[in-house]
Amino acid sequence: MGIKALEKKVRDSNGQKQAVRSPKATEQGERRRMRPKGAFGAAQDNLPTGRQASRAAIWRQGEAEIPPSPPGIFCSHFCVDGKSLVKKINMKNKLFVFAGKPGVGKTTIINKIFPDKKIVDVLTFIEVFRINNIVPEEKTIVAYQNMYQYLANIDESEMILEIGTNHPELNIIELSKLSDKYDIRIFLCDADKETCYQRAVERGMRHTKEAFEARMKRDFPNTHIKLISQSTIPYEIVEMSDSLPETIEKFKKIIEKNYR
Repeated sequence: MGIKALEKKVRDSNGQKQAVRSPKATEQGERRRMRPKGAFGAAQDNLPTGRQASRAAIWRQGEAEIPPSPPGIFCSHFCVDGKSLVKKINMKNKLFVFAGKPGVGKTTIINKIFPDKKIVDVLTFIEVFRINNIVPEEKTIVAYQNMYQYLANIDESEMILEIGTNHPELNIIELSKLSDKYDIRIFLCDADKETCYQRAVERGMRHTKEAFEARMKRDFPNTHIKLISQSTIPYEIVEMSDSLPETIEKFKKIIEKNYR
C-alpha cells in the first residue's frame, strides 16, 4: 500500500471525517511545494520519481548544495540552478597485475592483449641494481618498493603491471595499499617447469641456470593464493602451457566476462 493511502480517519468537533496524513506523507508534500518552477516546464511532469527521485535532488537555487558522491559510486544530480543534468562519475583506475615464473609468457600475452596500454615491468626497476649479471636479493626488495611508489604517483585510467614470484607478501601488502586508487585484478600465470625453461631459452635467458632453478622452486602460485585470499583483491589462476593463440583467447574471455 502506498504512503498516500495510509491515512487515519478521525472526526472533528462537528462530527465530520477528515484525513490526517502521517508525518512522512506531510513532509513529502512540503518537498513537492519546494520544487523549482519553470526550469523543467510549468507542470514539472518530467521530474524523476521512485528510485530515480532517491538519487536526484532538485532544489531552488541557493537553498541547498548538492551533496558529494561517495568515491567509486555513480551518482546523478540536477544542478542547483535547475538548468541542466550533471552526472558525476568517480571511478577508480584499473590495474591488471600479471605475476608468474620467468618464461611463463607474461610479457608476450600482455603485448598481444594490451598493445596500447601503459605497462609497468618490475624488471625496469630491478635492472638498476644489476652488477655483473647479478642483482642481490635485498636490492630486489628496494626495486619493488620503488615501483610501488611510482604507481602511487601516476594517473592512468588502465594500466598493466608485470611482476615475478618473489616477495609475495610485500607485493600483496603494497597492492592492498593501492586499492584505494586502483581497481586491481591479479592474474597468477602458471606453467610447468619444462615449458617455462624452453620459452625462456627461446627468448634469451636473462638468468643463470642456477638462478632459474631457484625461481622454479618457489611455491607459486600457492603462496600467493594464500596471501591474496586474506585481502579483498580478486584474482585468477591462468594455465599458460597451451599454445599462444589458445592462451590469448583464454585471457580475452576472462577479461571480457569479469572485468569489462
